[in-house]
Amino acid sequence: MKKFRVWSNKQNRYYGFDIPLHSFGTWDETDRFEEFTGLIDMNGREVYEGDKVRIYLDTEYRGKSQVYDGVVRFHHGTYHVYVDGKITATLSIFWDKNNKIDVIAIG
Repeated sequence: MKKFRVWSNKQNRYYGFDIPLHSFGTWDETDRFEEFTGLIDMNGREVYEGDKVRIYLDTEYRGKSQVYDGVVRFHHGTYHVYVDGKITATLSIFWDKNNKIDVIAIG
């Protein structure tokens, strides 16, 4: 069973639940369904498709980390972080054995 949260435009809030894919019920067509990625951020928060996240990428350029704020989207079978409309990172590169990732959900 998949895990989703739904942003209700009428209620102006999220509802989170496990739901069979065939029973979405009667939601407003403007409500936004977001699927759980199966990953947990550095602070223990679940990461969903559509979340704004902050990623830290180590680079060899002067030995510094680069920081990017982007949005989680599903594309070609995996979750990516998009920054300015382009894939910047694939979330799987941040996984550890407990499905925790070196990413912070910021919104």
